[in-house]
Amino acid sequence: MNSDDDNIPKTIHTSAVTPIVQRDTSKWSSFRHQGYLINAETTAEVTILFEQLSNERTWNPFTRFLVVISLLKEEELKKVFDVLLEARVINVLVVNGTDDAHLYTYNPYDNFACGKYYEDIISYGICLQATNNLYPNKLVTGLRNCTLRATVPNRIPFTVDSTQPNNDKLLRIGVEQKYFSVKDTLTFVHMDTGDEILEIVHSLMTTTVVSKQIETQTHFRHQGYLITAKTATEFTKYFQKLLEEPTWNPTARFLIIIYSLKEEDLKKVFDMLLKTRVINVLVVNGTDDAHLYTYNPYDNFACGKYYEYILNSNLLECINNIVVKYFSEKTITYIDLSSDDDHVLKAIHSAAVAPIVSREATSQSSFRHQGYLITAKTTAGYVTFFKKLLKEQTWNPYARFLIIISSLKEEDLKKVFDMLLETHVINVLVVNGTDDAHLYTYNPYDNFACGKYYEDIISYGVCLQATNNLYPNKLVTGLRNCTLRATVPHRIPFAIDPSQPDVDKRFKLGIEQHLFKLIGETEHFEVDFSHDVENIFSVINSKMEVSGPMVKLQNNESDVMLGCVVLSDVRADTPRLSYHCEDYGRIHRVFSKPSRGPNMEPDCAILNPNKDTKER
Repeated sequence: MNSDDDNIPKTIHTSAVTPIVQRDTSKWSSFRHQGYLINAETTAEVTILFEQLSNERTWNPFTRFLVVISLLKEEELKKVFDVLLEARVINVLVVNGTDDAHLYTYNPYDNFACGKYYEDIISYGICLQATNNLYPNKLVTGLRNCTLRATVPNRIPFTVDSTQPNNDKLLRIGVEQKYFSVKDTLTFVHMDTGDEILEIVHSLMTTTVVSKQIETQTHFRHQGYLITAKTATEFTKYFQKLLEEPTWNPTARFLIIIYSLKEEDLKKVFDMLLKTRVINVLVVNGTDDAHLYTYNPYDNFACGKYYEYILNSNLLECINNIVVKYFSEKTITYIDLSSDDDHVLKAIHSAAVAPIVSREATSQSSFRHQGYLITAKTTAGYVTFFKKLLKEQTWNPYARFLIIISSLKEEDLKKVFDMLLETHVINVLVVNGTDDAHLYTYNPYDNFACGKYYEDIISYGVCLQATNNLYPNKLVTGLRNCTLRATVPHRIPFAIDPSQPDVDKRFKLGIEQHLFKLIGETEHFEVDFSHDVENIFSVINSKMEVSGPMVKLQNNESDVMLGCVVLSDVRADTPRLSYHCEDYGRIHRVFSKPSRGPNMEPDCAILNPNKDTKER
């Protein structure tokens, strides 16, 4: 527009960064504009120019504009941006053409202005010092909470004027009107409570909210429900009134907050939801811990007619978090001890954080277990079935255990951990499968307990709030100050019973006894040798039941069994073989693979059954 100044187009042309189409403002253009660079002397010239440009067929207000005004006065900035607002030009930068070259813009889509006004003119400061993104996305609040004025002719079926006398009264809205009005709207239904919830939702400004009392009907089409109630009884009483509305929409999403929700009332709530065919629902108890619940009447071929269980979202999130953090590098053996539901398995499977081997407790497994996830309904069911796991050759008490008991009572915790102590399972976490999902463990290697007893059951509190290392190293005091009971058969030179007549009185200890005492001196434990055992080899059957001297380990009469074991050809096939008996922490014999050949020598090792590390 300023014919006396052509420095700007020359500069851009010289830099050769983009194609330039230079045109005369007095002539119309048929070129499709992809960006505007406007150079004017005064604000008045800009006003006249935009009136011209907006009348062109190729006018493009959605592209980027760079407007340079040589004699731009600060008091005239509003006049410039009023012109831009009227022309619906949003992606614009205005530059005053002086030496300091200040940059200005505006945003009529901030703070729900809906493109109809702007609150402030934004200054980016001196051009060469500006570090902002000069052309950001300005649809900050977009069209949310806006009311658009729509002109609607009567053109059935696309648009319908419901006031026209010749229209079918069933056609209240046309196809285009219907699609244009579809938006995410939340219907807030408060049953004499919940004003603070409404304030929070309003403050988020992420959706349109229609608030209504339960007693009043509305003809608004509900697209989502946020319902608050004091009690489950109040909820079920008033919820049926929603069904009487012509705009009732059971296919929408429901968020139901019940402030005094008791666990025994959950079934009453979900029975009502099932009856009203509400599926996409989340129920929240309105306490500080805010537990989440849902259900699925289309799982396990229920066909929408019943549900088997109420899903505790907090419990599932808790289990998922533990598996992700502590089991992701292992293969998990999932065992369902008659818990009657598989939602835990489904949740972990869908998370896809670790391989899962699902098996029944009643069948034997040849799989080498690296971690156990066990679910049970009651403590009695857990104790009954847990013993069956001990009869597997692949039983591994040194793995990590995660045990979920649905109906775990606090008075039954000791029974659970007594079983774990008896079977030498140390790396364990017990979870009660209720809404609070508390975590429990124990440590029989603390305070010099030597793996033989525990003083306290350790509570980590509510699962989702626990910040502890849930599977720490528990060998706090290890075997220090412990006295281990060692059973010693008479097998010269490996193990010696000094009371036998064929013993040279100079040899009071066999090789293994001597080595084990040396280990005791290093690890600071004592050994009590007992020779009250038959001098025969022990036999372990397919159910890992022992006959012979090793039965003392199985019966917890001894902690260690010394003596030589012949390294057979079958055992030599595996570099390191572990054999466990009954609770297989009590027998743990390890063989090292030698070179293959006829000169295989017996290789013996005696390991502390209660210690996670193995000494040869």
